[in-house]
Amino acid sequence: MRHMLRTCDPPMRRKLIIGILLLCSCAPIVIQDHVNRRTVSEKKERAVAPNSNRITAKAVPSDDQQGFLVSAQRSDRCDLTSILQVRSVRHIRREPDWSSALLWLGAGALTGGLGAWVLVDASNVPQSGDLHTRNPVGRSGAYGIGAGLSIAGGAAVIAGIATIIRGTDSRENLGTRPVRGERVEVACNTSSADNVQVEMAPVVAGLPRPPVTLGNTSPDGKLRISKRELRSLLESAPGAEKAQLRFEKSELNIDLGATKVAMANAAIETAIDLAKADQVDEAKIELNFATKLGGDIGSAQKTIDDAPTTRRRLAEAKQRAEADRAAAEKEKAREIDGHVARARQLIRTSDLEKAQDELDLAKALGADVGPLADKITRIVAARMVAKWRNHVARCRKVSAVRSKIESISQCDADCQVIKRRVEKDWEHLSEENLDLDGIPAEQSQAFTDMCHQAGCPNCPN
Repeated sequence: MRHMLRTCDPPMRRKLIIGILLLCSCAPIVIQDHVNRRTVSEKKERAVAPNSNRITAKAVPSDDQQGFLVSAQRSDRCDLTSILQVRSVRHIRREPDWSSALLWLGAGALTGGLGAWVLVDASNVPQSGDLHTRNPVGRSGAYGIGAGLSIAGGAAVIAGIATIIRGTDSRENLGTRPVRGERVEVACNTSSADNVQVEMAPVVAGLPRPPVTLGNTSPDGKLRISKRELRSLLESAPGAEKAQLRFEKSELNIDLGATKVAMANAAIETAIDLAKADQVDEAKIELNFATKLGGDIGSAQKTIDDAPTTRRRLAEAKQRAEADRAAAEKEKAREIDGHVARARQLIRTSDLEKAQDELDLAKALGADVGPLADKITRIVAARMVAKWRNHVARCRKVSAVRSKIESISQCDADCQVIKRRVEKDWEHLSEENLDLDGIPAEQSQAFTDMCHQAGCPNCPN
């Protein structure tokens, strides 16, 4: 670089130095480039969708939460698009490197000042050919050095100023252009939906029940749902947490939670007032409705229980219960007497089985039939004893006859007839299966011994 400067002629050298200085003036600059957009106007485009006419509605609860005011509107569906006229301005913010700019300005001022001093002092410098001095530079050289330093200082100052100028902000107007916004669906051509039939269906466990017709909307598109209509709906479906309003092809769900609480509280208050007025039946109707809605009926129930009519009815019910109980006891005593009387009659006629059945029926009714049962037991035992005695006596007689016939060596025709008769009697005795039930133990053993001694068949062990 130094050799190149020495070989260049002075004009070329000056241009080269100025170019280098200008290049060096491109100090680092921080640039922020952004575009500001501002809407200067807006225009709306609206397009009505075909076959989009529909009804929308809202239901506002009444002040006492026991009714609703339904407002219905008929409207079309429109596609609304906004067209914006947007003006754009480009803002370029530049921040110069102030340290470089100040360095250039300081160096230029110092160098330029030094060059100016050399130029001023150059007239005092002897010529190079002056025999009295030994200055090899000479006056021309001094002027050249002063001029070069002044030019270099000026170039440095220019570089500093150029750095500051390049850091100046700038704005560029990019013009105005239309921007289309997104299409938005909105309701349009809105008017009151008059003479529209409204139905209401309670929704229980997520499933709508059959709807009931409430009526048609008025000319201003409104319909009031009364307390009576809501009560009728809740009485048919007390578990409904919401209701579905239907009009033409549209639906609207309304929450019944607050309505059920308000109506339950109102029913409880009405029940208390009716109970205090001794209108118990009407109060119970209100109380049953509040119970269905999950209301706290404790206070109302106590008021109904304390009402004169309730007390009178309880007393009457108690009297009726006592009368019914007395009648039942009387009827039971009559039935017991009838069973016992029939048992006595049957005992007299020796129909002991039927007599025992009558005693069992009387005992089931709570009667004490011990004496009669003991009597039947004694009669049965006596009969069994008589049967055993007769059986043993017959056995002795038939056994004796059989023994005699068997001892006869030659049995004629009359003997054979008697023998057949005796064998037939013996078969009858074998067919008789007498038991010892109802006979005292000491007699049972005696009859057992007698049976074996008499040679009877089928004797008990």
